[in-house]
Amino acid sequence: MSKLLTKFSIIGAVILFSLLLLLPASNSVAASSKKLESGKIATSNGKFSVNTKKKTVTIKKSGTYQLSGKIGTYQVVIGTSDLKVTIVLNNVTCSNKKTSCIYNSKKSTSLSIQTKKGSRNQFTGPSKFVIAAGKSTPDAVIFSDGDLKLEGAGTLTVKDTSSNGDAVGSKKTITMSSGTVNVSSKKAGLHADDIVLRGGTLAVKADDTGVKASQTVKIEGGSCDITAVDKGIQGKAGVVIRKGTVNIQVSKASGQAGEEKFDDFRGISAGISGSNGKKAVAGSIVISGGSITVHSYGDCIHAANNVTITGGTFNLISTQDDGIQAKSMLTISGNPKFTIHAEGKKVKGEVQNIASNIKY
Repeated sequence: MSKLLTKFSIIGAVILFSLLLLLPASNSVAASSKKLESGKIATSNGKFSVNTKKKTVTIKKSGTYQLSGKIGTYQVVIGTSDLKVTIVLNNVTCSNKKTSCIYNSKKSTSLSIQTKKGSRNQFTGPSKFVIAAGKSTPDAVIFSDGDLKLEGAGTLTVKDTSSNGDAVGSKKTITMSSGTVNVSSKKAGLHADDIVLRGGTLAVKADDTGVKASQTVKIEGGSCDITAVDKGIQGKAGVVIRKGTVNIQVSKASGQAGEEKFDDFRGISAGISGSNGKKAVAGSIVISGGSITVHSYGDCIHAANNVTITGGTFNLISTQDDGIQAKSMLTISGNPKFTIHAEGKKVKGEVQNIASNIKY
């Protein structure tokens, strides 16, 4: 009888082991959390490590990570390629005196930063970013080598206090779709290859450029309120506005001679004209809708190539230059509505194609 029981036990164990082998492999990770100063990081499907001496949190796996509370000078780093990472912020306060607060170091990894509903989150960067020669190093308080998304239902405040960095930066695309984002910087508020504003509320204070793209800035919804010194919005390859609310104020810095640092003080700018020894870059502006208010020292709207306007409501004031200027073709048609006050010309183009019904 005992031999028979032993035989059945062995058979049962073999069957159980075989069934376990047939089960699909699980990628789940046991829920984990770690204290960071008086705050913490937690995840139910990710993987991370914490170095308490270097004050770093390294994210190693795709997943959702929750940051909460006062995390002191900790830096959150993503150092693995081909990940999809979401960081949810819940009343987080972080002040890093050496480098960025959040840094995605991989171009193939996408990062989404979400603010929890009703939460208020604040990140402050160093007085100077240390840029290592020949190495990829961050130069913004929140910086991503890959795509960066800003979303949620809370508030994110980013303060850049450095002399050589930006508030929020990406080497690829920054996309904002919801939430409230307040940024301030001595250089650029948002700086990326491409910038897409789809929704939410963006407020920028910058001593240089408010929203700056090496390629294109697209505004497809939401609202942005920008106070800057050099330019409000700049897309070197172009600026496209389809809808949304845009308020820009650009004024020459007090006591600053016009050519010493900046040469235009424009509201919305595309391309580079090639003056003062700069290499010309053709960039065009296309506006088909939205509410646009610009009060600038220089041109309110300026393109090194073409400006095309087919819709929208405009309230433009230039204290020293033109309302709208296109270095090539200026086209205005459809049913846009204009109020323009300018020290120079209200509208200006090398070639003008303005419909007879347009009043400005």
